[in-house]
Amino acid sequence: MAFGLLAVNQPDQPPERNPAVIGFVLYPIILPMFFPEFARLGNDSLCLFFAGLAAYFLALWLKDDRNTRKSFALGLVLGLGLLTKAFFLPITLALAIFLAIRLWLDKEKPTVESKGLRALMYIFLAAFLVGGGWYLYKLVMYGDLTGADYAIRLERQGGMIAGFKEHFSLFQLIRGTLMPLASFQWLGTWSVARLPEIFQLPMIALAGWVLIAYLRQLKDRSLADAAWLPVWVFGLFLLGLLWHVLIGIALYSLGAAGGWYLHILIPWVAPVFGVGVASIIVHRWARRLLVGLLIYSIAFHGFALWAQLALFTGCATKGVDKYYAFSGSAFCFDQTSLIVHRLAVLGYPAVAAVGFCAGLICLMWLMGQVRRGFAVESP
Repeated sequence: MAFGLLAVNQPDQPPERNPAVIGFVLYPIILPMFFPEFARLGNDSLCLFFAGLAAYFLALWLKDDRNTRKSFALGLVLGLGLLTKAFFLPITLALAIFLAIRLWLDKEKPTVESKGLRALMYIFLAAFLVGGGWYLYKLVMYGDLTGADYAIRLERQGGMIAGFKEHFSLFQLIRGTLMPLASFQWLGTWSVARLPEIFQLPMIALAGWVLIAYLRQLKDRSLADAAWLPVWVFGLFLLGLLWHVLIGIALYSLGAAGGWYLHILIPWVAPVFGVGVASIIVHRWARRLLVGLLIYSIAFHGFALWAQLALFTGCATKGVDKYYAFSGSAFCFDQTSLIVHRLAVLGYPAVAAVGFCAGLICLMWLMGQVRRGFAVESP
């Protein structure tokens, strides 16, 4: 996250007035699935680390795109990401497409083009030398670039077309297509207990509104502008998840892909939310609606956290329909002392409360900075 902030920070502009920086404050509020995704340490967290490094080195390279050392540094990070998880295949491809378009549109003379092409070759040569061998091995041994178990099984069962003939379902296709986007915003927790989906609709509307506002800012920008990079990265990553959905349908007639993996792209997606929100709040009524939806998102996440605590301590259970089933009619708020007492069996509730309150104080301070940075005269 810190490297992502460094990538978009402008030395000549206060952070609280930089929409791209402010997006990192708004991101986990608009997309609370961020917290369950990174509440555990694993290779997703490592992917986020390498994505942040890649964004940072790319920002440095764009300022000096003939620097060989910066080219190799960026390529090294991409290669390490490729070794970590195949998620870096669409990320690397997105960067390649964006940088190729940039070189094609920004060339002023042949010498510039040749030097720029050489710099690009250094980036992706380094990435291939570090992480490409693994995928080459998988391709040679199993006939699939990722060597994933499900892809190998699909090939042994006759391939995608044969699988569709046996298992295709229009319902599963629609469900699988929507699932990555819905679970990107919120799915639940790893206990697989969830709240009624209707309570998620305002937050989905908020995320969609902000994303559309950002896309509207791109209409007058060249494809070589770095503002287009999040579109390439997010779009290709999402296509990869949809490809996983198709494989699942062909294998089991069950299309599913976790949209929470999209949070790996925070260094590029968070600035999108900042710029989108900045373009919305210039209108008085839109600003009021936006603030209301943000408050709703914070309240939703707070209640979801409470529901999970109630589940862990036995005050709530997971019903047959996978929704939380609270004992009594007060959502266990009348049993707070019991919940705190039982939490002591699992951890240190007093320490957790202090840390949580400190986090809320930081959040309120950051939101105050956002408010001052976004302060504009209503039209």
